[in-house]
Amino acid sequence: SLFDEISTWNLLCEDKWRRPGVSTHLQAELGPAGLKGNGVKPGDVIDIRTRVIKLGKVLGVAHAEAIDVDSGEVICIARHTKYMPTSLLLKMLLGPLMPLTKIMASLATKENTAEIGKEAWLDKLFQFQDIAANKQCGRINVVDYHNNPMGVCHGGSQALMMEMLGHKAATDGLVATSAPLLRSISVTYLSPGRGALDLGVVPVVSDKYSTSLCVKIQSERGSLVSEGILTFITGSIIESKARL
Repeated sequence: SLFDEISTWNLLCEDKWRRPGVSTHLQAELGPAGLKGNGVKPGDVIDIRTRVIKLGKVLGVAHAEAIDVDSGEVICIARHTKYMPTSLLLKMLLGPLMPLTKIMASLATKENTAEIGKEAWLDKLFQFQDIAANKQCGRINVVDYHNNPMGVCHGGSQALMMEMLGHKAATDGLVATSAPLLRSISVTYLSPGRGALDLGVVPVVSDKYSTSLCVKIQSERGSLVSEGILTFITGSIIESKARL
C-alpha cells in the first residue's frame, strides 16, 4: 500500500501535467532483510525510495524499495505501472482549473478516521464478513478510508485485502502446514471497486516449501475488479533460513 501511494506521488511530481493516472499493475516481493522472516516491527524505521523508470504519453512505471535504516538491507522491492492518459479536459483540470479540482476531490472523499484512532490493527481497518469455513472467500464493505480521493477503493487497499484473506486461507491449512510468510504479490487492476467487494481464493500450486494462490476481487454485480497471484513461504523454509 505504501509502495502504491509513494510511487504514485513520484510519477505525479515528475510529470509536467501532474497526471495521477490509474493503477494497472502492482508487484512486490521480499528482499534479503524480508526473507529473514523477522518482518517490520512497531518502532522500526524504514526508508521508502522510488524512481521513475518510464513516463510516457500513456504509461508510467516506477520502481520502489523499502530499506531497513539500521542495517541498510532491502526489506522488499516493488514495481508499479499506471495508465496515464492525456486529454484536454485533464490538462484543464490539472492546470488552470486546479483549485476547482481540489474542491471536487475534497467533496468526493469524506474520510472519517475518528473511530480508527492513531494506532489500529489491520484486522480492524479491514473487517471481513461472511468468511467461509475454509477461509477461501469473504466480503468487505468498502468505506471512506479504503478509498482514493476519487471515491474508488485504493489499489493498495485491494492488495492488503488479498494478502489478509490469502494468509487466512493458507494458515487454515488450505495448502500450507504452518504460519506462512508472504514472499511476493502481483496484482492486476481491471475495474473500479466500490461498495461491497467479494474476495475468493483459488490454490494454484504448492510444495513443501511454498504455496501460490490466486485471489480475485469482484463487485456485487460480479464484475472482476482485480486479480492477484500471491506466493507464501511455509514455516519449514522459514525455520531452515533462520537456522542458516
